[in-house]
This record gives sequence, structure tokens and C-alpha cells, in this order.
Amino acid sequence: MTLKVRREHDDGFGLTEVIISMLLITILMLSMLSVIISAMRVNVGNATKATAVQLATQRLEEARQAAVTGDCANVRAVVEDVFDTTDGRGAPLRVTGVLDCAPQTPGDEHNEPRLARVTVTVTTTVPGLPDPLVQTASDIYVKFDPS
Repeated sequence: MTLKVRREHDDGFGLTEVIISMLLITILMLSMLSVIISAMRVNVGNATKATAVQLATQRLEEARQAAVTGDCANVRAVVEDVFDTTDGRGAPLRVTGVLDCAPQTPGDEHNEPRLARVTVTVTTTVPGLPDPLVQTASDIYVKFDPS
């Protein structure tokens, strides 16, 4: 004769508990997905802005190199050149610049360099990014050319 022992408490998960836990995990995953998508958008914007800063810095350095020639016209040709490019992700960027040379009297016996303000602006047409993306200004000295 066999005795059947009946358990009072059945351990384990039922179908209802499994479905509720899957629903909770799905809700958590969807909320994390929105955070990940937002982080990726910010990352793309920061990469585009970093490229824009690099282009603006490069334009300022080119202006400083052209300032050694001693002529504001040479510096203006470098600074005010419009340059269209794209960043690594294909976002269009436009680099423009403005040069403001301080007047200097031709009778300066010391041939002092003249002060010039270079303003470089980088813009983009990507929605969601500020316009202008980067704008920076720097004062440089242009060697005085008496001619």
C-alpha cells in the first residue's frame, strides 16, 4: 500500500506571476531604451560640435600664420574664405570669418604691428543643433607693412 502525501504549499511560479514579471521587465527595458536613444542623440551633437570647434581653431591658426606677411589683405583672404564641409557623420558645416583690422598711420616710425580681430563662425543645418554651432573671436597682431 502506497501512501500519497499531499503538499500543503506548492512552491514555484504560476503562469500569472511569469506574465506579470515579463510585463514589468518590458516596461523597464522600454524606459531604458528612451534613455539610450537620448544619450546617442547628445553624443552625435557633441561630435558635430567638436568638429566645428576644431575647424574654427584651424581657421584662427591659419589667420595667425597669414598675419606674419604684414598685410591685412592676406589675412582677410584667409579668414573670410567660405568653407563648406561635413563632419564624420555627414552633418553639413559651413565655416565663415570676419576680419576687422585696426587702422594704422603710415608714418609710424616704429613699424608697430596692428591689432586685428578675427571672428570665426561655424554653422550647420542639422535640426536640433544650435545655430551658429560655434562662434569664436581672437585678437591677433598683423605685422605693419608700410607700403
